[in-house]
Amino acid sequence: MAGEYEEYLEYLRKNVSLVERLGDRLSGTDERVDYAVRQILSQQAKLDSLSAAVSEVARRLGVEVTVPERKVEQIKFSYTVQPLQAVRLIEYTPFAGRIISVTTHFPDGTNALCEVRVGHGNKQFCPNEGYLALNDATPTFNFNEPVDDYEEIWVEIRNGDSAYEHSITVTVSVEES
Repeated sequence: MAGEYEEYLEYLRKNVSLVERLGDRLSGTDERVDYAVRQILSQQAKLDSLSAAVSEVARRLGVEVTVPERKVEQIKFSYTVQPLQAVRLIEYTPFAGRIISVTTHFPDGTNALCEVRVGHGNKQFCPNEGYLALNDATPTFNFNEPVDDYEEIWVEIRNGDSAYEHSITVTVSVEES
């Protein structure tokens, strides 16, 4: 892959004007992202072509091909945390698979005083380290985090507000493998 990337850089050096290269302070990053996107699209095209070939063979054989749907479960953690208190909530995965997303709701008024972190087993993964603290926001973060059957998923919420309680909700989506 490194050789392909070097060839791609050489192609850009020959085909992108000097003026364009001088005006772009992030050209190294741009080139890496452009290369990665081209590689992903190339792989997607190969997968699409393979899928079409399999469908055609199945059609000719008179066989119906279906891709089994994977089961997805949402594990909801919701708690009202009192001023200057913290809580750790624990649930268990319903099956082996992977955590595909985490959605956290920070209501208006939390003013980034409520901090949240999510993990499974002994590993914190959302965020990688520290805590996430926002106000009036409900971000969803996508993951591909493997989990075992009946593995512990935990959410830790800290309320740094000295005057008000806050209700925080975290939804962890787990896809069966």
